[in-house]
Amino acid sequence: MRRRRFCLRASAGILLACLSRGVWPAVSMRIALGEPAYLPLYDPGGRDGEGVFIDVFRELLGRRMGVALEFGMFPWARAQVLVEAGQQDAICTLATEARLAYAVSSRESVISLPNRLFVRADNPLLPRLRQVDSIEALRRIRPLMLGYIGNDWARQTFVGMRVDMSGDFDSAVRKLAAGRGDVMIDDAYSVRRALGKIEGGDRVLMLDKNFALTDYHLLIGKRSRYVSIMDRFDIELARFKKEEAYRRILRRYGVVL
Repeated sequence: MRRRRFCLRASAGILLACLSRGVWPAVSMRIALGEPAYLPLYDPGGRDGEGVFIDVFRELLGRRMGVALEFGMFPWARAQVLVEAGQQDAICTLATEARLAYAVSSRESVISLPNRLFVRADNPLLPRLRQVDSIEALRRIRPLMLGYIGNDWARQTFVGMRVDMSGDFDSAVRKLAAGRGDVMIDDAYSVRRALGKIEGGDRVLMLDKNFALTDYHLLIGKRSRYVSIMDRFDIELARFKKEEAYRRILRRYGVVL
């Protein structure tokens, strides 16, 4: 199994604070991330990694709550299976009904990003797609939708539609740029970043309509020893999102909400 991981170690002072709170930091909290990198949310490349998820968890779980962290990179569908099986502690994603069967969700979202419709500028459906204001209106046009395995929102939303499911996010974006599908609806920031790195990405348009607001929540597996920290995490996250430090993290990765 191909896997990459990196750890964020707690300082001696944090370790003592952890022991006083009943948290045992010698066993790291294992947070599973989906391959490949998904900026602005995460990219474990380099020594410490970067992205909104990593910076927020480093601040809240690591510095403020004293939890030692280990991030692992897996194919996205497998990352979810590992949390369900108790082999990883958490993921950060949408709190769908299927995921809530094996994980506990934070009440607060780590970040909320708009889902936009992406289509090539030369697609013959473009004039009609510009008029679409709902999934039902999109359904009537019958475009070939592009998604990827592990994307529960697409799987549930596009039921009854023509769908091409790729193995991962980057593969779906490459198909869109190559004209091997009509439409991709996903997080506006991540798709734009991915398009900017591939040939043909400049031929893809992002339309103005928000089809959903994607709320990314911390989901801790019900088998994890860390499931008990969720209430405190929610308190710390709600407080942190009101601080300038949170807005600095978003700006660092080009996110303006």
